[in-house]
Amino acid sequence: MIRNFEEALSKARGLARLIAVVVSPEEADTLKGIEEAREIGLIEPHLFGDEGKIASVARELDIDLAQYYIYHSENPEQSAIRAVEFCRQSRTGMLIKGFLPTPVFLKAVLHKEKGLVSGQFLSHVAIFQVPGFDRLLFLTDGGMVVLPNLAQKLEILKNAVLVCHALEIPEPRVALLASVETVSPDIPATTEAAIITGMWRRKQIKGCIVDGPLALDNALSPEALKEKGIDSPVGGKADVLLVPNIESGNLLGKSLVHVAGAIMAGVVQGAKVPIVLVSRVDPPKSKLYSVAVAALVQNFQEKATQ
Repeated sequence: MIRNFEEALSKARGLARLIAVVVSPEEADTLKGIEEAREIGLIEPHLFGDEGKIASVARELDIDLAQYYIYHSENPEQSAIRAVEFCRQSRTGMLIKGFLPTPVFLKAVLHKEKGLVSGQFLSHVAIFQVPGFDRLLFLTDGGMVVLPNLAQKLEILKNAVLVCHALEIPEPRVALLASVETVSPDIPATTEAAIITGMWRRKQIKGCIVDGPLALDNALSPEALKEKGIDSPVGGKADVLLVPNIESGNLLGKSLVHVAGAIMAGVVQGAKVPIVLVSRVDPPKSKLYSVAVAALVQNFQEKATQ
């Protein structure tokens, strides 16, 4: 079981170097994170963006671009389109979001004919190293799916479990979050959580332990669980927090980073290649750790198909 990002990085360094296609790396933190990943042998970087701006940032950081492949683009939209096309044709490595708006990036990824849709459901999995926690914490989906229905939540769950398995967590504990831990017809998140939990109990969902609805305190605090008298195989020790909608996931994720001091990595699962998706304001370490996670996911999926 990988319990922190340094362990993930150590595991990823033992893998073969992957092609990394980076969209719009014309910003110091993005390029610094990519350079760290290149220096330790994780990736072979291919940069799609404004060549002049990339060179300017590289000079500021004293980065030698001789080890990079650079493809000039006039704007972020063109960079995203060309990078996605490169990934679609090569079907290898990973795609990394640089310094461009997420909607612009995802528009190219999700294009029906020229994107990276594989027939599977795409969802975002955020991973947090939280001070005081003895394990990594997974959060989904606070980055892509706005208001998932029951069927989509099942796909989101499946993607998150796969990422957990890639990080050597064989049976992750999944908490289906809601505002309360009781089932109420007036709160759809609670009824959908109850249905998914029932499916798990009937062994329709495998590779994980599922319970819900659970409020956030019940999912993470053994004391809160005991105080409320809740009997749960997940409560107090959840690995995965599956949120009701993108707003709750986005707010919770940013709270972990900016209030609790967590470090975040982020990947999009379900595309033709792993996709690294973190905020433009995240530090270089977040980008480096996201690359490590994407490499582990890619390796796990390749082994599963052999």
